Amino acid sequence: MLKYRNTALAAALLACLGLAATGLQAQRAGDDRRSDEARPAPTPPKPAASPGRQPRGAAAAPQAEQEATRRQSEEKLRRAIEEEERQKAAEAGRAALDAGRARSEAEEKRRLAKLEQEKEAKRQRALREAQCVIKPVMTNDEIAKCSQAYR
Repeated sequence: MLKYRNTALAAALLACLGLAATGLQAQRAGDDRRSDEARPAPTPPKPAASPGRQPRGAAAAPQAEQEATRRQSEEKLRRAIEEEERQKAAEAGRAALDAGRARSEAEEKRRLAKLEQEKEAKRQRALREAQCVIKPVMTNDEIAKCSQAYR
């Protein structure tokens, strides 16, 4: 049997399997009178060829029908599980993409902050250099300003 991740989905499909395999759907159709017009009329059972004997394949026919119903239900369940896994993978891919975007945005912010800091440092250095005027005779304060400006 297949491994199921979504237990609610598995339970619903297994319930359908059980109803289809045991023939309870026919009984339920008679009990449930909500929409008799929408349902096809049940087909009456075919009479046996002879009253004492059943045809050779008659016993195998219900089993084959049950087996086919079971296989169809399992196939539907497998498809539903695969679809759910595809959706989870797509969601994980979107989450990874969002995380990548957030990371790249953070890197962009850091880069812009660094660029702004470098601009400010250049502006302050240019301001210090403008204040420094080299003369033949300078005071100690003027020499300190110029040495700091040209570091």
